[in-house]
Amino acid sequence: MRYIPFILLLFSSISAFSQSKGIKCIYASKMEVPDGVYNIESKTVVDQVVKDITGDRRVYSLSVENGYYEFKRMPESVQRVGLHMEHLDYYTNFNDSTFANQFADEGGQKYIIKGKAKNFKWNITGKTQEIDGRTCMEAVLKGEDGVTAWFTTDIPFGYAPLGYYGLPGLAVKLSVPYYDLYLKEIHEESGMTFTEPTEGKIVTEEEVNKKYNIEQKALEKRADKIIK
Repeated sequence: MRYIPFILLLFSSISAFSQSKGIKCIYASKMEVPDGVYNIESKTVVDQVVKDITGDRRVYSLSVENGYYEFKRMPESVQRVGLHMEHLDYYTNFNDSTFANQFADEGGQKYIIKGKAKNFKWNITGKTQEIDGRTCMEAVLKGEDGVTAWFTTDIPFGYAPLGYYGLPGLAVKLSVPYYDLYLKEIHEESGMTFTEPTEGKIVTEEEVNKKYNIEQKALEKRADKIIK
C-alpha cells in the first residue's frame, strides 16, 4: 500500500509530460495460489508451496524513448517459483519495426525470438475496475489466450509490460497466465540506453510454443501425482 500516494500524485501530473521525453515505469508481479494446491494431502507441502508463491516477486522496468521500447527484469526480483519461460528482456525498435525477446527456461538456458514488430489488437470490453484509487478499463488481447490489460486513459501512454502496446492508455495492471503485473512507479527520464539482447539461442515462436506445450503436459502430470 505504500506506493499508492506516490502513484496518485503522478497520475495528477503526468498528463503534462512532454511526449518528446522518455517515460520509465516499474512493475511488480503477484501470483495467486491455485485452488488445487490446497488439495495436496501433506500440510507441510501446502505450506511450503504457498510460501513460495506468495514470496515470489519479480520486478521489471518498462522504458520508452525516441521510438525504442524495452521491458527488462530487474536484479532485485525474487524468484521462488519456476516458470516454463522466464521473461528477461523485451526489446522493440519502432524506428525499423523490429523486436528481440529474450527469455530463459527452468534450467536457465536463454533463448531469443526475433522478428518484425507486431500490430496488437485489443478488445475494449467496457468493464471497469478500481486499482490504486483509479478507475481502469479492461482490454483483452485478440489472438492470444489469457492476456488482459487494465488501463487508464488519464495517462496517454499506450504501452504495457511484456512487449505489449497499442492500448488507449497506460496499463496499470496486466494479467497473463500464472501471474499479474502491477504498476508501482512512473516518471520521466531522458537519455536512456536501449540495448537489443544478444545472449541466447535464436529460436522461432513455433519452436517455443512446441516446447511449452510439452513441458506443460509434463508439469500437469507431476501435479496430479502430488495431489493424489
